[in-house]
Amino acid sequence: MDSQYQELLHRSIGGPVTREDALLLFQRACENQENRELLYETARQVRTRETGDRFRLTGGISSVL
Repeated sequence: MDSQYQELLHRSIGGPVTREDALLLFQRACENQENRELLYETARQVRTRETGDRFRLTGGISSVL
């Protein structure tokens, strides 16, 4: 794995990435299992930072035709 991919993953934890960077992340993730696992771990870190570790239930009533 190359350091450019790791650097891009590290930057994505800190804030938003450009479309080009996001495309590169997905393309590189398709190359091997190690890159996919790193991308998943980065996504988990971003989700935890943005929403926390809370589980929310919502409900509603609607008609079904």
